[in-house]
Amino acid sequence: MNRSISVTATVLNPNRLSWFGSTAAGLLLVLVAHTVLAAEPAFARKKFIELGWDIPSTAQLRESWSEMEQSTPFDGVMFKVEATDDQGRKLSSEAIWDSRPWKREWLQAALADLMSCRFTRFTDNFVRFNATPGNLDWADGAAWGALAEKAGHCAWLMKQARAKGLAIDFESYGAHQFKFDAARKISFADTAALARERGRQFVQAVAREFPEAVLLTLWMPGCATSPLALL
Repeated sequence: MNRSISVTATVLNPNRLSWFGSTAAGLLLVLVAHTVLAAEPAFARKKFIELGWDIPSTAQLRESWSEMEQSTPFDGVMFKVEATDDQGRKLSSEAIWDSRPWKREWLQAALADLMSCRFTRFTDNFVRFNATPGNLDWADGAAWGALAEKAGHCAWLMKQARAKGLAIDFESYGAHQFKFDAARKISFADTAALARERGRQFVQAVAREFPEAVLLTLWMPGCATSPLALL
């Protein structure tokens, strides 16, 4: 069954939502996403998904999920996954777009956090997966393999936690991953072909772990309409 995602942005005052902490010092960005099932004649109900400057970790969800459900109008929340590697270094799904591999066992604490949440109204929850630092060479198969594997780990985590899928933020907060760079001495056509192959590699890794996963993309609809878009 084919699915497409529509995203609308709106602005709310975070002071009216009691569970947002002091880190949300400015305006709150909220995304409204709805899934359109191609086999159905009518659109599904729009879903109200929270995304703010105070993106909660799974540990924060564990602590505050009940208050969040009771005090906000949302159908779900975007959150970050934090982990620790074997050397004690901190990892985050908000800085995951690099060639360093992750081990699935590092996500066990996040899984325990999510499984402790007894959501009743938050039915559409997503892990935020940022294209940061975003410095992968399109021709580096090993690096993209590591990234795809991490996407698969996060998809596995979402399935185990009965979440909806991955919220992929393609905006370049670090290097400009999706901007064509003529200095690399590779043609635009060849770069575009590599980008499509990496996209397939990424999505296939997700689908192997969670075939029903929803991929909610941030910022990408505007990029895709650009005459210089690669994907």
